[in-house]
Amino acid sequence: MNKIILSVFSIVALVACNSGSNTQELSAQVENLQKWIDSVKTANVVYDSTTLETLDGQYKMASADLAANTDKLKEEEKAKLEASQKSWDEYKVVYVEKMNASKAAEAPAMTGFNDEAKIVMAKTIFGNVAMMNTMDFSWVNASNILSTYNGFYDKFNTNKSSYDADQLAYVKALYEALDTRKNEVEKEKEFKGTDNIKIAQTKTKFAALFATEKTGSKSE
Repeated sequence: MNKIILSVFSIVALVACNSGSNTQELSAQVENLQKWIDSVKTANVVYDSTTLETLDGQYKMASADLAANTDKLKEEEKAKLEASQKSWDEYKVVYVEKMNASKAAEAPAMTGFNDEAKIVMAKTIFGNVAMMNTMDFSWVNASNILSTYNGFYDKFNTNKSSYDADQLAYVKALYEALDTRKNEVEKEKEFKGTDNIKIAQTKTKFAALFATEKTGSKSE
């Protein structure tokens, strides 16, 4: 982590140590918190999970006292604090996107198509989901299974011609693992029969793509 970030952390330390509860001190903390967020946004950071965890820990440390004393803040300060919290949440979303993009760009060159590269590929298909291994679909549930199937189909249909043989085989394995997970999700009381019908329609489209495949996969 570079010197810019370390110097930014000093602002947080000042905010956190200045944990008095009088109005003037709280007002200063609100202002300093936003200054810190602005500084982090403009700093040159490394996009990895360790840096994000450190930054988020610093934010939580700086905002904890304010969160405990919101009843002592003026309305305009409460609004500033809410804006700061929203700004930080938005920054983290952008950070994760850049972190994933960085991993996706580096993984093939660094590691080849091993388990790490497979998870990176899976996340380019499904988004930033909590996959613990290359076939983990425990994050799929009754509320997101339809959108997961549809998103999977759309990504595959768009990118099928760019997959090599190994990647195409992995896509098929992902599809089968998702189908296996569906058998479990169907037992959830929230699972909708209407979703099941729509999923069946999407599976039919998948079958058509797999049938025509040798779907333009790149030759080895």
